[in-house]
Amino acid sequence: MQVEARTTELQTADEQLRQGIDERLRVDAVLRDSEETARRLARENAAMAEIGRIVGSSPDIQDVYERFAAEVRRLIPFSRIGANLVDFTRRTYELSYVRGLDVPERDAGAVHPLEGSFTNHVAESQAAMIVRMESERHIPATLPGLVASFQAGVRSSIGAPVTSGDKAAGVLILDAIEPDAFEQHHVELAQRIADQIAGAIVNSQLYAARQRAETEIRRLVRQNDLILNSAGEGICGVDLHGATTFANPAAARMVGWTVDELIGKSQHDVVHHSRPDGAPYPSEHCPIHATLADGQVHHVANEVFWRNDNRNFPVEYVSTPIRDENGELVGAVVTFRDITERIEVDRLKDEFVSTVSHELRTPVTSIKGFLDLIIEDDSPGFSDEHRTFLEAAARNTQRLERLVGSLLDISRLEAGRLQINVMSFDFRDVVDLTLDDMRADIDGKSLKVSVTGAAEPVVVWADRNRTIQILANLMSNAIKYTLPRKSIKIEIGALKIEDGLLRVDVVDEGSGIPPDAVDRVFEKFYRVEGSGMGSATGTGIGLAISKALVELQGGMIWAESELGKGSTFSFTLPRLPESVA
Repeated sequence: MQVEARTTELQTADEQLRQGIDERLRVDAVLRDSEETARRLARENAAMAEIGRIVGSSPDIQDVYERFAAEVRRLIPFSRIGANLVDFTRRTYELSYVRGLDVPERDAGAVHPLEGSFTNHVAESQAAMIVRMESERHIPATLPGLVASFQAGVRSSIGAPVTSGDKAAGVLILDAIEPDAFEQHHVELAQRIADQIAGAIVNSQLYAARQRAETEIRRLVRQNDLILNSAGEGICGVDLHGATTFANPAAARMVGWTVDELIGKSQHDVVHHSRPDGAPYPSEHCPIHATLADGQVHHVANEVFWRNDNRNFPVEYVSTPIRDENGELVGAVVTFRDITERIEVDRLKDEFVSTVSHELRTPVTSIKGFLDLIIEDDSPGFSDEHRTFLEAAARNTQRLERLVGSLLDISRLEAGRLQINVMSFDFRDVVDLTLDDMRADIDGKSLKVSVTGAAEPVVVWADRNRTIQILANLMSNAIKYTLPRKSIKIEIGALKIEDGLLRVDVVDEGSGIPPDAVDRVFEKFYRVEGSGMGSATGTGIGLAISKALVELQGGMIWAESELGKGSTFSFTLPRLPESVA
């Protein structure tokens, strides 16, 4: 019994010893695992710290990629590493960085559609993951983009989203050629690494955008400089105080200063200080000053600028307001040109027109007189056909006589020699005479002409013959551009009593005038192009004469038009003064 008891005690002690040894071995194993884990975590933390340092060390993302890839390799055994930038707007991704195993059509800089790609799957799920591909059939049907990687030898891939804000800006991709190369803690590491480089990628995108913006700004500045430097017109800018802020070489050359000498000086004091006769020109009367005050565009064609040598030259200029992004007025741009040559050409042209008109007047008058005598002859020697030809010749001679008269009027107007003989008369008589004189042209196109507002006498104080000429020119223009069987209206009406003016509107149903040509129809020799009435004839001086005659008599003339609907030409004349009535 004692032996058995002793044996049992020994067996129990042996069992306890074995258990103690097993526990010690287990504890030693746990300690070794803990130590290994601690060392691994220390390595990982050190590597992550280095990656963080690398990420913050340079704005050049490619430099960051190269240096951080070496640190990643210390943590995760990959065969290929890549960083793909996602563009959800265009539904594409760009391979911003690639190193390692070669995959066809997957080089750095390549752009691919997001649909069907591993990048898209990771970016949209915003979760790191592993894909193992022991065979092609293991590739998910929803990720056909992995086929190229598999065919290049990739058997497992980790994708970790690089997030910015609430969405992915890119995806970190790690590929290996072994199916079991990656473990779960590698996925967690990949996500930590992706989080580290997120800031670098976003910063690099902002840096790249800034560089592109700066490059574009430099390009625009160069382009603007080229435009300013090559422009033949003078271009300069002024601030709200009238000081010159910039000037192109043409502007400096025309006024005899250098660009640097103009900058900072009052433009008015330097080039616009006096009128053509040398009298002082107050800045508050200057249209450029007006632009700085009212923010409107001002176009001037009858002033002079002064050179550095105190000589002046005639200019045409436009002052245009400059506003900042908030719409606040900050200055003006003045564009000007020297019109000395144009004035000389106009003078020679006017001289030529005057000479030719005077030379033509005598023979035309003689031809017209002889034709009238022949037509009035009732002798049987002329057939009806001959008489028709003679009447056509007489009409065209009369037209030529009017043209010569118009050219002479232009010459007299520009020389200031046209006389205005003011008298009182009933404007209704002018309308009747004009319509009677133009009856053949009106009937020839079957036009309907109506007159409104003339029930009572409309007495005006103006030159009767010149008023007939004004109305005839406007009616001729209306007849010319109105299609057959359409209507023309002459509307007569008084303005406010205190204005003492009569307003007359000639309204047609013609083709209309393009908006950019309305303000030019009263220019000498100007004819509207592209009006839809290209066959209409004319010299382009009738409206110019009408404008000059109206203004000589103290009135105004203007035009309003709408393409396809017609035009209205309006003018005013003084009514009979009460002292005369």
